[in-house]
Amino acid sequence: MPRSGRVGDPVHDAVIRLTSSQEYLEFCAVHKAVETTKRLPDGAQRLALIEKVEWRKTHTLYGAASAIGWHYATAKLKRQDFVRLVGKNMGLKESLANKAKKM
Repeated sequence: MPRSGRVGDPVHDAVIRLTSSQEYLEFCAVHKAVETTKRLPDGAQRLALIEKVEWRKTHTLYGAASAIGWHYATAKLKRQDFVRLVGKNMGLKESLANKAKKM
């Protein structure tokens, strides 16, 4: 079983024990996207949006945008950025739009 490399990281160790390898890769991709997003100038708002819409599912994208004070189109772009970042972290390199163009 891989170790986190940090002494006393029970959360990380529990995640490894309780998840499949694919779930673990997804967890790592999302975790890395969160850490990257935190460093952006509007990172806190982006993560608030993602939390409301994707994780807690308490808001629609429109509702979350209003709660944060963003226009719907802005919220849509920020959410897409986060989703793309997760995909990139999982090793997905080609967007569906590019794939469709090739067909």
